[in-house]
Amino acid sequence: MKRLAFAFLSILATPVLGQAKPAEPPKWDVSTAGGATLRQIPIDVTEGTWMDLDVSPDGRTLAFALLGDI
Repeated sequence: MKRLAFAFLSILATPVLGQAKPAEPPKWDVSTAGGATLRQIPIDVTEGTWMDLDVSPDGRTLAFALLGDI
């Protein structure tokens, strides 16, 4: 009877013990953009809309936004 119980428990435990940990998803990288093909396109503009410009308190850094994108 003990052998039968042990065999039954072994069969039930095998799938649980044999499972590998799920793989962690790769960390996101802006230069790969989820596998998308990236292209650089030169833009030459003299006007813009919805623009913001701010200067840091020490005057060494600028923050610029065009159409809500920094």
